Amino acid sequence: MADDASPRSFGEQLRAAREEAGLSLAEFARRAHYSKGHVSKIERGRSPTLEFARQCDAVLGTAGTFAALVRDQPRTAVTAPQAMADELWVLRLSPAGTYEFGSQRSGDVIATGIMSWTADPRRLHVESATGAVQAYRVIFDQLRLLGQTAGPAELVPSLVAATTALRGIATRAEAPLRSKALLLAARFAEYAGWMAQEKGDERAAHWWTDRAVELASDGDDKELMAYASVRRALIALYRHDAEDTIALAQRAQHGCDHPRILGLALQREAQGHAIAGNELACRNLPERAAGLLATAKATGLGSAPLLGSSALDDPVVMSTGWCLHELGNSREAAAVLEPALARIPESALRARARYGARLALALASVRELEHACAVLEPMLDTLPVLDSATIRTDIASLTRTLSRWRSQPNVRETLRRLHIALHASSIHSVSVG
Repeated sequence: MADDASPRSFGEQLRAAREEAGLSLAEFARRAHYSKGHVSKIERGRSPTLEFARQCDAVLGTAGTFAALVRDQPRTAVTAPQAMADELWVLRLSPAGTYEFGSQRSGDVIATGIMSWTADPRRLHVESATGAVQAYRVIFDQLRLLGQTAGPAELVPSLVAATTALRGIATRAEAPLRSKALLLAARFAEYAGWMAQEKGDERAAHWWTDRAVELASDGDDKELMAYASVRRALIALYRHDAEDTIALAQRAQHGCDHPRILGLALQREAQGHAIAGNELACRNLPERAAGLLATAKATGLGSAPLLGSSALDDPVVMSTGWCLHELGNSREAAAVLEPALARIPESALRARARYGARLALALASVRELEHACAVLEPMLDTLPVLDSATIRTDIASLTRTLSRWRSQPNVRETLRRLHIALHASSIHSVSVG
């Protein structure tokens, strides 16, 4: 793109780049899968969407330049409240199934007449406590499975209760049982943070991740302590904050020797570079991530329960397809995502909906509309049940993309059903107060 000392609008820069590439308005529109009239309006001053900007970069080979023009907005940091030494956790449940989670100082709780939780001072019966930790380990696996078919509102109360119980066991246990209880409590807390993010509560997601790190530190669980930065990078990713995503993913790699955590961190870093439009920086990271994850799997390295998704046989393939779409290579993204989606178990509804939405978005972006609608069909009824804020991010982009072709009957019907799914009432809520 030619240098110009004076600032120019998105449309002016697009027209200059298009003409420099020798593309007519009609040819550019055809390659970008937009109408000629729409492109003309953008060039004459209409504000573009991020999806449109990415297609411009893909067609013109401008390495994220146009996406950056749309994406550059003031960044807002979301911070979680700090834990207090005398903090008590309070979970309020209603007969209707709603709940509210909060943390308070013990004196405040007692002053309001609420019965406080305290560690049982009685001597711990080692055999029964060992059995309890083993039982909670089984419960954790069952809750992970439930998380693939149910919404976060169904999981968080159980995750909070289990974290609290295991923390209580740890306060009265001696090594090695204390470390086992703390490690498992940290995994429950980390999963609670993920479910909070799924509910759309970023503040709670950070809060629970902080609690997981504290428990992991007490139990000397270096694996989870490193993974916490990968989790925080995922929160930043769904906020479309490329800078934080990359920084947090790189932080997870510093001083870490766990191949699985390093592989997951590289995968997340690649996604950060992709939303920044930096294809060159993104290019070799997935291959390096795949090698590390294969090493971890082959050698059995990494403590149980497994950190990261357990529903994907090859998470790097999925993140690669995700990156390709972000970089504007949507047809290639669809070719990568479709066979990988077919390998996800039918029972893993959350994973299938997440990557099905991404596949449908990639297909719709290259005007494979009938195919996109067919991919969406099996997941339309599950979206309200899963109640996933992260999946809704892609669904919102997909809705905008499909709306360009709403005159087509199958697209119009899919949009109608998507609207119903996205606006289905939710009876549950979760918050940190």
